[in-house]
Amino acid sequence: MASGESDLGALTQALSSSHMSKEKQPSYSNGDADAGGVQVTCFTEVVHDSTTLHFQIIRLPKQIYAWIGCNSGKLGHLYAAAPTRPSTVSVTSIVAGSSDNTGSGIARRLVSRTGLNIILACNIPKNNPMVELDAEKLLVQKLLSLGYIRPKSQGFLPIRQELSLPTPDLKTYLAGRSVIMKRVEEFALHTRADIIRRAEEFTSRTRTEIIKRVEEFASHKRTDIIRRAKEIASRTRTEINMRAKEIASRTRTKINKRAEEFAARAEINRRVEEFSFTREDSNYKAS
Repeated sequence: MASGESDLGALTQALSSSHMSKEKQPSYSNGDADAGGVQVTCFTEVVHDSTTLHFQIIRLPKQIYAWIGCNSGKLGHLYAAAPTRPSTVSVTSIVAGSSDNTGSGIARRLVSRTGLNIILACNIPKNNPMVELDAEKLLVQKLLSLGYIRPKSQGFLPIRQELSLPTPDLKTYLAGRSVIMKRVEEFALHTRADIIRRAEEFTSRTRTEIIKRVEEFASHKRTDIIRRAKEIASRTRTEINMRAKEIASRTRTKINKRAEEFAARAEINRRVEEFSFTREDSNYKAS
């Protein structure tokens, strides 16, 4: 706790003495950082012809304090970032701010490039990506020139080497790998079994639903066919009866007409015979 308070006090004192000047200030050292000393570097840059960026870098053993001020000397939000296993970076907000503010991304990327613990204070506006990009670029260039970041040609210091963490031996690595492979196989087995079970359930439900719909369709079709057959039979019966009546009526009329014609012809024949008989009888009497 005493060490943390002394580091924060040194940071506050250095911040209060450096952010008013707009010209670059020379770096100064209070001892070798690797040997337990402190290195403080302050400088100022103007970007986009109107935005003044103030920087302060405090190098401590295995960690770096950095402050970025935009057009003011306010401390802004304070973030802490550190490398975590296996090869990730964890960032948290110490004073105000949240994980999606400007400084959190810069702190995360600084940890990835330096392999050190980073404490970053930043008051850059949240919705100003160009200023954020320029500030990060200037800060990285200064860290590179100070030797806190190795050039890409030389490669970066491994996080495990910088933090002096023990490298796991082959036996531990193989044991961990076997455990991981076993869990992966178990997960794959469970996943496959779950997929097969769900597929079978889906197939069963689908088959049942298809059979149900086919039966409903067949029932509706059967009912519809019977109804239509009855309608057709009824219409056919009615039409047959109507046509039979029409035919019977026409036939009866024709028979009556012919009967009348036959009766008239018979009457004519009878009268002709009567006339002939009368004529013959007259001739007989006359002779």
